[in-house]
Amino acid sequence: MSSPRLRSAALLASLLVCGGTALQKCEALSSGENHIEQQCETFANGDVICNTDADFDADADADADADANANTSANKSGVIAMNESSSDSVHELSGEVCEDLDEECEEWASVGECIRDPLYMLDMCRFSCKCCVADSSDFGIPQRITNSLEKAAEKESVAYIREIRSSVTSAVVRTCENKNELCTFWKVLGECKKSEGYMNAECAPACQTCHLQHINTRCPVDPNAIDALHPGDLDRLFESVVESDSDYNVYNPKVLSRPLKDGDDEVPVYVEYIEGPWLVTFDDFVSDEEIDRLLHWGHTLGFRRSTAVGKIREDGTQEINTVQNRTSENSWCNQECLLDPVVNEVANRIARVTNTPLENAEDIQLLRYEPGQFYVPHSDYVPAHKERPCGVRTLTIFLYLNDVEEGGGTHFPLLNITVQPKKGSAALWPSVLNQHPNDMDERTVHGGEPVIKGIKYGANAWVHMRDFQAAVRKDCV
Repeated sequence: MSSPRLRSAALLASLLVCGGTALQKCEALSSGENHIEQQCETFANGDVICNTDADFDADADADADADANANTSANKSGVIAMNESSSDSVHELSGEVCEDLDEECEEWASVGECIRDPLYMLDMCRFSCKCCVADSSDFGIPQRITNSLEKAAEKESVAYIREIRSSVTSAVVRTCENKNELCTFWKVLGECKKSEGYMNAECAPACQTCHLQHINTRCPVDPNAIDALHPGDLDRLFESVVESDSDYNVYNPKVLSRPLKDGDDEVPVYVEYIEGPWLVTFDDFVSDEEIDRLLHWGHTLGFRRSTAVGKIREDGTQEINTVQNRTSENSWCNQECLLDPVVNEVANRIARVTNTPLENAEDIQLLRYEPGQFYVPHSDYVPAHKERPCGVRTLTIFLYLNDVEEGGGTHFPLLNITVQPKKGSAALWPSVLNQHPNDMDERTVHGGEPVIKGIKYGANAWVHMRDFQAAVRKDCV
């Protein structure tokens, strides 16, 4: 389904000549869709007649006259309709005084107290908490209003936001804003229902869906969703990968760390692994052809400074920031890259080895580390994902796309293990506990050691408990 942005471009490009005279403002939908009621009329011969500029101006003048009369009447009774008083911190709106009753209100509001302590702030600091809502410019980008239908829709959204700004229970969505000047125009066209996801994100005040701004409300976890892992499944998964008759022996798996086997009190002296969480490498996981395609897409899409998950925003989502503890560069294998049959086979191989649906994995991340670049020790587990439809990251698989002359290893400080880059190899480890697969396993904290000489190319995929791709499409990550 096309976005309102695309639809409006088509509409604005379809300005019609009515009656063979001047160009008119016609907001007719493309063929096959209904015209806006009272704005355009289609005749049997196919001609389309729309309100003229004069018609729109007449509507606007009539509305303005009505407003002026209403204001005059109101002023006679001693009520000022959203006009500034002698104080910068006092407004009167529809008979209700909107003012600050404490000299520190402005400072408190600037540090978020209108949201953290709405019970007090909305009583004592209505002006600084922006309870004084006059028009659409008070909640986002001012709307482009061209006719009476749009003006009526704008008035509805003003009343809606005024109610939200004055409600203690709505404090968490006080920052809800229109992010495009055409939001009201799109609402009149019915886009709030036709393009629900886009409109809820970009035009919530116009659609009166600010309550969906907080991710916990907008993105509830489906109680019937199927988890990829249950208690004990993690051990069973890795055992199936490394057992002697495993289908995955073709990739030459090697165990570097694992829990004790049943019946063992300690690690046998004749094995090379240590006791700990699972950490398995594959010497031959990706072919030269597959590496060439992954590198092709990395360079085609362009490597940019890597980011990391930051603090939680007011709407429950998390910031994505450039940070000093991660200096590598990356790009994301999506769209055309993901449709590449060679790359798609790599993605399907990851799904088979991890025994999870392809949809549970994030897009493959393509990475480049130049000399001196690194990623400090961290966990791939994101706590906020526990309450998201996609669920937590359960597994990480890292693909090494070249040999590095010096440095660039993946270091697990709590295990005292470093996996050195080797072209075509991969490393697989969990971010969660075997018996509690929704909880983080801190033992698999790892980091990318600085590259000392040469360039390191890699790729990784994070596998989630549930369908990640569906969550992305709904903006629920």
